[in-house]
Amino acid sequence: MLQLLSLFGAVAFALVFLGIPGLLVARLALVPGPRSSGDALADPAAPVPDRLLVALVWGFGMVPTFAFFLHLFTFIPVTFATLALSGLLNAGVAGFCLLRRDRSGSLAARLLPFDRAELAERGVWPVLGASALVGVAYFLKFDNTGPVEWSCLHESAFIAVGLKGGVDLLRDSHFDARLGNTGVLSGMMAVFGAMGLRLLYGLIGMLLALGGHAIGRWVGRRAAWGWFGMAFLALNPYVTFIPRLDENLLTLAFATALVPFLARLGSSWLVGGTLFGLVVTMRHCLLPAILAMGAVLVTAPRRMRAIGAFLAAFVVVTIPENLHHLLAMGSLLRFETNNKLPPFPYQFLGFDFQWPGLMNWPFLEQVIRTPHNPFPNFLLWPLNVADHLGLILTALMLLGFVAIWARSRTQALFWLLWSAPVVAGLAVQENWDYANKVGVILIVFGAVAAWVVAGAAFVGRRPVVGLVAVALLAGGLHVGIRGVRDWRVPADPRYYAANPVSTLECPQRVEREAERLTRGSLLPNYGRLAAFGPFLSGRKVTELWRDIQTYRQVVRHPWGWFPREASRTSDPVTVRLDLRRPLDDRTDLLTVVEASAGLPAEGEVPLLDVLGAPGRIDVRDVRVPWDSRPLVLQLAVGPRNSGVALFFQDPPIERLPSGCQTCNVEHGYVDMLYGLLGTEVMSAPPVVVRDVGPILDIRLPAGSVSVALMTNLGAARGILWKAHVTPDGAQVAAPFQLWHN
Repeated sequence: MLQLLSLFGAVAFALVFLGIPGLLVARLALVPGPRSSGDALADPAAPVPDRLLVALVWGFGMVPTFAFFLHLFTFIPVTFATLALSGLLNAGVAGFCLLRRDRSGSLAARLLPFDRAELAERGVWPVLGASALVGVAYFLKFDNTGPVEWSCLHESAFIAVGLKGGVDLLRDSHFDARLGNTGVLSGMMAVFGAMGLRLLYGLIGMLLALGGHAIGRWVGRRAAWGWFGMAFLALNPYVTFIPRLDENLLTLAFATALVPFLARLGSSWLVGGTLFGLVVTMRHCLLPAILAMGAVLVTAPRRMRAIGAFLAAFVVVTIPENLHHLLAMGSLLRFETNNKLPPFPYQFLGFDFQWPGLMNWPFLEQVIRTPHNPFPNFLLWPLNVADHLGLILTALMLLGFVAIWARSRTQALFWLLWSAPVVAGLAVQENWDYANKVGVILIVFGAVAAWVVAGAAFVGRRPVVGLVAVALLAGGLHVGIRGVRDWRVPADPRYYAANPVSTLECPQRVEREAERLTRGSLLPNYGRLAAFGPFLSGRKVTELWRDIQTYRQVVRHPWGWFPREASRTSDPVTVRLDLRRPLDDRTDLLTVVEASAGLPAEGEVPLLDVLGAPGRIDVRDVRVPWDSRPLVLQLAVGPRNSGVALFFQDPPIERLPSGCQTCNVEHGYVDMLYGLLGTEVMSAPPVVVRDVGPILDIRLPAGSVSVALMTNLGAARGILWKAHVTPDGAQVAAPFQLWHN
């Protein structure tokens, strides 16, 4: 009961000290007045959802970010006190400006974010209710099976709120976290603890719904298209497949708060510049989109004043991030990713230069790709989008681009400049190998939503012409996608110099990924929602009550399992691990020996007694018939499950640079194993076993067992099988990919 009362108090605190400042700033910022030429919003209910969108982004984005800035320069943790101070200052400044702007009427009328007439407008409450439902859906679908302590987003937030110490986030780039994300997360964690991660994920869903509604109204010019925009942006599979907090998803959601400014050119561009600064500090590669903001600002009344206010706010908000780059990395032009890579030589237009990153053609003589990815990134990203959205929605997107261009050059130029410079900058870069990095293109998905809405609106106005155009475009896309299926370019050898502990790629796995990306399905691919874990598991609901009861606690648990899902007994059981065939989609890799009559004789099968080992067991040089590389197995027993981690015995030692780089490989092995167990690394030395065959018997406790194959250790790419074993047999669930930020 005390925990529930504490949670209600935390909610009340957030509403007062984060919500009220956000509402006041939104009332101050979105000023009715001149609209962008020919692009006026048709929905009379627009002021309420738009103002709520800006209020949520400011209250839960900028207010905690200001408190985080205080931590950067004073080391004072982000707490209730610093959040309250930031909230009071924000509310005081916004309230003072509101009272000065409007000197007539009662005090309440001048400060209230919405008046009765606005709230009574037709369509307001359905929009707010639907966006709240989307937020609840995101709250419920949040995947809390990942290791909280293994995310750069989470770790830097732990430091900011005082759960970890000894790190100066302004001068240390160890955690590779963009500070804009840390500010937002630290505020939610200071108020709600671990539950803040789930609540922020739910808030993202609500922001996407409100932002999609604003995009749909602005592009479609009718209230009905706002609903289509809401459904597309918040519920399309390219967005919803992301299982938990991610910097790309955060950037997309918070950037939608800029949309209401685009159709109200008389609004406060001081606030608009601040919000743009926030999203750029979340994802720096969004910076070229400032050209899109400029295209709108030049049409604003008193444009020089608007441009000056926007740039001044943007510069001030990004000062801490720029100082971080200067102090932690030695240059304003060195970013977190660059700091982890050595410089490589390049040439462009006859000029030779060096850059700490992996760039592609035209800075190299030939086109290359990142190992483990089947295509160069400039092709990988559009194929990913088409794979998730399907050919029909992708065709609508292309049709919508043309439709907006024919109708409104100002709006068309905005969406083009919002996306094209960002995509062009990313297209010449490789080394995007983590699962979430491959989704970086998501940060400009607002443009995709706008084009899809515009395409659907065109079909609605001219159905015959529109449907024929969609059919032709979908057919052309299908031919083009199938045409690149077998196109291969060399894997970039520099990748292994930049990432010396990364695993060599598996050609068969690359070919399977190429086949998946070039299938060319007509409809959205919602089957991808389960690629990184259980999407529709009932445990997301059944365990929620206990999560709420312990909402402030950060609980370590086995990776891939819900916090209370894994369990084991003291009863020993012997399982047989069969590695004679490729593992990928198998569910028969584990069997209980006593229940496995009729197994073919393979000679002497070694017995690995994990229960009798003082620590973990390391098995070296395991030969398998489906790969030339030997495997390394590490086995251990944790308090809630047993873990079997498999790694390709790669990279070769001779490929590693001088120094103790081999230690990094070993460290990666051990980290993975104990991540599967959800425990600290055991201090006992391992028992080493060598030269065993592809079948192994393992004695371990009955209960939950995790088996993981790391396909690329350096990029944390892996496949996880969750099994439950008893003396009567083994039940192995279908595998899924591990998601690691």
